[in-house]
Amino acid sequence: MPKNKVFKSVHIQSDTILQSLKERISAGEFPTDKAIPPVRTLGEHYDISRQTISILLKRLYEDNYIYPMSNGRYKANPKYVPNSVDTGTPLRLCFLAEKNIQGLTNDYQTRIYQALQHNKKRFNIEVDYQIHYDKNEVFQKSYEAYDSIILVGNWPIETFDYFNSKIVTSCVTPLNQHLPRGVRIDNVYGGELLASHIIKNHHQDIKRMKLIGVSLDYPNFWHEQFSLRVTGFKKAWLEHGRSLNEIEEIILPEDYQAMINAWIKNAKEHKEGDAYFALSDKDAQFLVSSLASEGKKCPHIFCPDNSEIALKNNLTSLFPDPEKIAFAIAHQLRVIEIEGPKHKQLDYITPELIVR
Repeated sequence: MPKNKVFKSVHIQSDTILQSLKERISAGEFPTDKAIPPVRTLGEHYDISRQTISILLKRLYEDNYIYPMSNGRYKANPKYVPNSVDTGTPLRLCFLAEKNIQGLTNDYQTRIYQALQHNKKRFNIEVDYQIHYDKNEVFQKSYEAYDSIILVGNWPIETFDYFNSKIVTSCVTPLNQHLPRGVRIDNVYGGELLASHIIKNHHQDIKRMKLIGVSLDYPNFWHEQFSLRVTGFKKAWLEHGRSLNEIEEIILPEDYQAMINAWIKNAKEHKEGDAYFALSDKDAQFLVSSLASEGKKCPHIFCPDNSEIALKNNLTSLFPDPEKIAFAIAHQLRVIEIEGPKHKQLDYITPELIVR
């Protein structure tokens, strides 16, 4: 048999076995409270090598059909099953988000909630959205109606511990809160990805790279999310042989009038060859608007989150997919349901780059 036909035959066989394993997991053949059969047993059952079975188990893990145990074995992931006793009842979630000082919600957090709602049948969940500015409000409300709590944003460890009798995890929570479980965005990787793209595609056009945005820790520091993006950006900039003297960090205040004045000042000082990494999509909108107010445009403005602002202004953007975050949250909740409060897990979603 020709070599290419042999490879094709093995590939078809592997896909057939993979589909068989998925169907057996979906049918509940492997109890969710026990490890699935070991590599040797599966290899003997399907008359295929252990190496191939190991590869297929990795693919099953990537597709979230199984998850690893501490002993190196795997358990079936009951993502289509509401809980470990398989009652068929949806898991009742409270998506607990935060308002900022102006009483506004975070657009990106809202998109994660919408992704959970969009996939609620797939995940077998029911989800409510609650928003608080004063975190003490949380301790004054009842959450008896919910099986699970998702803490979204900047919640302290005290809040996490308060809900620890339930199935609780966190989402896009800063590292400095030291929560033991959650789904986060790899902002360092995002900064590296964007810097590498800029150097590869625009380095001849850019004389000065401005990293600009409003920070909760004005005037001295970026807050954590922005700090990680800046760290990744500067790391890649150096690795590509560029100088940090080409980078200017512009930290803006939260106070509205002071912020507007700072944007206008930046617009007045804008020169040909300046480029910008606006550290939030709202910062990108203020940047575009303030430049326009001075009769100026900049062809090199980059931003995160890929919101409507990025689409409207045709900006190249980092894109941490809310669908991937929602899927990671749902998967994590099922694992916690089986493993219990002792389970510790931090999952990181890497942003993609949307080039426009």
